[in-house]
Amino acid sequence: MPDEDTLKCRRQIAVRMGILEQIVRLKGRIQGVLHSNRIPKDTGYLFGEAGRKWLDSPVLPDEERDMLARLVVELGRVSAQVAELDKTLARHSLNDPRAGA
Repeated sequence: MPDEDTLKCRRQIAVRMGILEQIVRLKGRIQGVLHSNRIPKDTGYLFGEAGRKWLDSPVLPDEERDMLARLVVELGRVSAQVAELDKTLARHSLNDPRAGA
């Protein structure tokens, strides 16, 4: 039977996986908005800093622009959640003698 620390870590990893699934869906929806409006792909990484700035440039109908903006904000929010979970998991791993070797 796993100890409480192991169970806690497993729960955090499960939450992280769920958030990663949200990120994949959000990225797909952002690309779908661009595709449905016949906006050619940016040549760089669409979800990096430069790509997010580029997402402000396509000319879109107002409702599509609003939807795209909401999706980008949500992507930033859930990405920040993953970053926080990663820090927590890394801190836990560094303090866990079983993680070394």
